[in-house]
Amino acid sequence: MTKQRSKISSHDETDVDDSIPHPQKATMTEIRKLIPNHCFEKNAFQSLGYMCRDLLILSTSFYVWPWIETTFSKWSIAYWLLWIAFTNIYGFFMWCLFVVGHDCGHGSFSEYPLLNAVCGHLCHTPIAVPFYAWAYSHKQHHKYHNHHEKDLSHSWFTAEEWASDTAYPSLRQSRFFLLIQPFIGYFYYLYLGIPDGSHVWPLSKLYQREEKTEIRRKHEIESAISTTSLVLFFAVFGNAIGAYYFLVAYVPCWLMFSFWLFMVTYMQHHNEVSKHGSIIYDDKDFNFLQAALQTIDRKFGKLFGVSLFDIDVLHHNITDGHVVHHIYFTKIPHYHLADATNAVAPYLRRRGVYNFTDLSQKLIFSYFINMFLQTHFVGTFLRKDNKYKISSKRDMSEE
Repeated sequence: MTKQRSKISSHDETDVDDSIPHPQKATMTEIRKLIPNHCFEKNAFQSLGYMCRDLLILSTSFYVWPWIETTFSKWSIAYWLLWIAFTNIYGFFMWCLFVVGHDCGHGSFSEYPLLNAVCGHLCHTPIAVPFYAWAYSHKQHHKYHNHHEKDLSHSWFTAEEWASDTAYPSLRQSRFFLLIQPFIGYFYYLYLGIPDGSHVWPLSKLYQREEKTEIRRKHEIESAISTTSLVLFFAVFGNAIGAYYFLVAYVPCWLMFSFWLFMVTYMQHHNEVSKHGSIIYDDKDFNFLQAALQTIDRKFGKLFGVSLFDIDVLHHNITDGHVVHHIYFTKIPHYHLADATNAVAPYLRRRGVYNFTDLSQKLIFSYFINMFLQTHFVGTFLRKDNKYKISSKRDMSEE
């Protein structure tokens, strides 16, 4: 890494917005003036350093797992405790690598599109994410954040829909499915295409929203490239490690990666504190900045209070710098999110439009599960005249 990154300052939970944010309360012009110019600098070498860090950490699994297998009996408690630790640690660093690839998809990894594409595939292919297709759907999420028709993100329901018998009954009626959804949700989103369209089949409905044939064909070709890279990688990787290692070591780690992705993105985009809950929009009242300010910064803090295990820093400040990321998603790389957030958070807070929650003193997994089971995917239309108007729609994808 070329330099020490800043840390994001702490903010009280009382900073959480309890009213609908209006564009006139905060403007893009004022926000841009507050952010230091260096935050918009994309350093390819610095980005490559973080990518190599995460890849290097993940590569140690090829030595750690065989050591566990050969040293401990499968019938021993030590074996299963180490298996749990292995799954959680390497699943977490899969998530960290995803975040670096996330910069590639936004073009904030470097100023060079080809380097972004190559490194995006290097980051996402080993964790079974089709890079080009993901980058496409994720861009729609950022352009139309919380827009109930155009946002490709977690599915949204109104309270009426969720309570009805016709709204995804398998989700609504099965508590077991709700509990396992964070582990398997990303698989059926990417591969089964529920609900936005398959990310591995180039001719899926994902690209049918594009009216221009040449643009749609471009994305379909890119999708085929990413899918082919996945097939080739896992053919070689699977043959090298064997079915046993793949099922016992890789798959559990991937499920934990899926859990982290689902948990982080859910908490970034669902508000359990505001009296209005999560606010959603349609073409009548959508405004880019207003919607982006619905995003929530969450401080995860340090594991066991140890600075070396600062979760927010380890997964590249994607949790506690997410508001700024949504405002400048193509321009600020992850290693400048802390400085940018520290610069704009006081301004946004004074205008009552900064959502922040400190989870560092909470059991994060337990907090998330409890929040998810209570709030589900329910959102509310809150019109500009501050009157509730419940409408029906939905929206699903990830950060």
